[in-house]
Amino acid sequence: MTRKTLVLPLLWTVLSPSMAWAYTDPGTGALLLQLAFGGVAGLAVVLKLFWTAIKTRVVGLVQRSKRTDAA
Repeated sequence: MTRKTLVLPLLWTVLSPSMAWAYTDPGTGALLLQLAFGGVAGLAVVLKLFWTAIKTRVVGLVQRSKRTDAA
């Protein structure tokens, strides 16, 4: 088969308009809410794991800034 015979029917299928008889049920909203809460919880865990490294860098930058200002 040639590339043309594969691509043209695929393009026709994707680009042709059709009615979408679909709906979102209440479970979809719960899933999105769960996804958001999971993301926040994951971010909190990552921050907790790396908190000392983040704190050390920030304190180092502040101290370095104070030393250059005093000089």
